[in-house]
Amino acid sequence: MGIFIHETWIYFFEQNNGEKVRAEPGITLRNATFGDEKNISELITPLMKKYVFPTIEAAAHDIVIDSVSEKSIKNYLSKNHKYMLAIKDGSKLVGAIGMRDKSHLLHLFVCESIQGSGVSRMLW
Repeated sequence: MGIFIHETWIYFFEQNNGEKVRAEPGITLRNATFGDEKNISELITPLMKKYVFPTIEAAAHDIVIDSVSEKSIKNYLSKNHKYMLAIKDGSKLVGAIGMRDKSHLLHLFVCESIQGSGVSRMLW
């Protein structure tokens, strides 16, 4: 749960036990816009190869990678899919979530160096 203020979030989350947790400092969230597709693809592609490929048939690898290409991300944005980006220190993309119709999760990826710090919770 966050508080929306001028497209930036203040990050406090309440865990199931009621404890409030502050997420990774220096992270801001913003909506993706056209022009972000390259950075989104560059974040997702290596993570997809490392974590998703071992769980799917090799024959599907090209299809899956194509689904997160710059062209595909741009296409999703043009179809009114929503992407929220986690930006560290004002410039480095460290996480992304893509959703369709606020009900279908397309992607949720966080760079390995900050996994476990609450960024995916911020995005979700």
